[in-house]
Amino acid sequence: MQSQRESAIVGLFVLIAGAIFFSAVFAMTGAFARSTTKFHAHFQFAGGLEPGATVRYAGGPKVGRVENVQLDPKNPEQLDVVFSIQSDLPIKTDSNVKIMSMSPLGDNHLEILPGSAQAPKATSGALLPSQKYVDFNALTAQLNDLNPQVQGLLNTLNDRASEVKETIARVNDLLSPQNRANLAPRSKQLFETRTLSAKSCNRFSKIFEKLPRKQTRL
Repeated sequence: MQSQRESAIVGLFVLIAGAIFFSAVFAMTGAFARSTTKFHAHFQFAGGLEPGATVRYAGGPKVGRVENVQLDPKNPEQLDVVFSIQSDLPIKTDSNVKIMSMSPLGDNHLEILPGSAQAPKATSGALLPSQKYVDFNALTAQLNDLNPQVQGLLNTLNDRASEVKETIARVNDLLSPQNRANLAPRSKQLFETRTLSAKSCNRFSKIFEKLPRKQTRL
């Protein structure tokens, strides 16, 4: 009785292990996977992308895989990347494809950016627009090319800052207490001169107003 129970337990364990094994095999071979749709994207530089690389949609989880990376038969200067993704994704004709990495040391993957709402849905096998991939070496070269321009801009800003600093120093000198004391008598004198000029103008105006009358009497 005890041996039969042990045999039953062993048999059940074997059945469970077999079911787990076959489920794993089916999952790896894609037997239980959703239906997929293939698309193409062209790149002049693929950034080391290889078949089996992950495909993501809008930075989300994995939605497909790269099937093949080959030379474009119509243009040998670029690579044709073939990838398959879940068929239920809203891939539009203006959905962009780019090569990117989730971290500086991570492997590159294919990223699909959502298209516009009004764009039609892309058909199976369609060529989707792609963005140029810039690797680290190319980015470093671009930064090196910009270095002289940035240095020149910094020098110009330093010169302008020196001019502004000198102007502020001059304004501060003009607004110092000593200059204010020196300018006070001159300001008073200027005010008195303007007042006297205004009074003289009024007098001349009255004289000119009387002249026509005297001429009429004559």
